[in-house]
Amino acid sequence: QVVIKLIVLERASAELAQRRGEDFQLLYDNASDGIFVAAPDRRYLHANVRALELLGYTLSELQALRIDDVVEASEAPGYRDQLVQLGSGERLEATRRLRRKDGSLVPVEIGGRRLADGRLLAVVRDISRRTRAEEALAAQERVLAGLVSAYPGLIYHGRLNGAWEMDYVNDGCVALTGYTADELQF
Repeated sequence: QVVIKLIVLERASAELAQRRGEDFQLLYDNASDGIFVAAPDRRYLHANVRALELLGYTLSELQALRIDDVVEASEAPGYRDQLVQLGSGERLEATRRLRRKDGSLVPVEIGGRRLADGRLLAVVRDISRRTRAEEALAAQERVLAGLVSAYPGLIYHGRLNGAWEMDYVNDGCVALTGYTADELQF
């Protein structure tokens, strides 16, 4: 009877481990971010579906590469410092551009760490949309700043907090009053 209970417990334990493995695989395969695992020598070992889609490689193609092969060359100095950071056990949070199989660059946020066995784990999020929105906003701000600066009238932004502090005065203020923004501080 004890032997039968032990066999039943072993089977239940094995089934639970299998279900946990299947659950993990399901999460890994369906994650909305790319997940990369690399060897200590920075050779890719594993990647989930999203990671492969992000860079345009098959798993076997990616496994023939090292992390260095997909990091944009112009960002290599900072990247090498971050590898040292990872090697010392610190977590990595960085924004980088990765080179896709077709040669195009994709801006990403990377969260990484070195695992206890020395492998490197990175969760990578495509931030292309956010980057485009930030660039569009910066372009709009440049246009607005140019219009405000060139406006022939007085445009200013100040705060009355016990003292009158001018945060911004356009060039029209200087033309009308003869005072610069610094000279208008009370």
